[in-house]
Amino acid sequence: MAESTYSIEGLQTGPWLTLSHPVGSDRTTWAAQVAVLARQYRVLSYDIRGHGHAPSQGSVCSVDDLAADVHRLWQQLGIERSHFVGLSLGGCVGLALAHRHPETVQSLVIANARLEMDTAATQMWLQRAATVEQHGMAPVVEPTLERWLTPAFKALQPTQVAAVRRSLAATSPEGFAACARALADMHQAHRLLDLKIPTLLLAGLSDLAVPRDLMQGYAASNARLQFVELSGPHIVHLENPDGFSRAVLDFLAPR
Repeated sequence: MAESTYSIEGLQTGPWLTLSHPVGSDRTTWAAQVAVLARQYRVLSYDIRGHGHAPSQGSVCSVDDLAADVHRLWQQLGIERSHFVGLSLGGCVGLALAHRHPETVQSLVIANARLEMDTAATQMWLQRAATVEQHGMAPVVEPTLERWLTPAFKALQPTQVAAVRRSLAATSPEGFAACARALADMHQAHRLLDLKIPTLLLAGLSDLAVPRDLMQGYAASNARLQFVELSGPHIVHLENPDGFSRAVLDFLAPR
């Protein structure tokens, strides 16, 4: 394909660390984190299918399919083990990967990810999938920004907001719809119960999409899981980049 679907930065001999983005985003969303994490790790950021430069692979997929994509990429790159940091959809992918291939995931960070959909959430994602298939991405861009970012950030950081808007608008409707359906069918909370991989759950205190209490509840399901809350909304790594990177580094330090 003409454009690469992944980027590798950082120490040639450092431990691998993989970053996985939210639905409607792409790997460039991690720029601030890559700049920090690459000082200690070999950082792989990639585009989820149908996002960024990654082609869509049909209008239906599961979170396990998205995890299989990562595993294939790791195999292509010769990565035997990697830390994994995922936000929202990316966090769901990380849990699926840890469930399917626990020997390959050195540690896991799940940030602001709804791992279990109720009826209302399922219907919401199915409706979004249908909307973008019929009308393109335009109808979901501004409502998504309202859920993702705080009014203060939108007022003070117009350049960053414009970049998020462009990424959303440029997402393939087919790719977005496929991932929206994967989210609609998300029932992974039970996978936390037997998870033995070192795992951190991160919650944004002002997240309108995935409430902080939901993330804390997931963390409480398994005594091995760690929980940290950060100031910021759903896209917490953009509004609180230093806090996000610090939480990840503090968690990874002993690993």
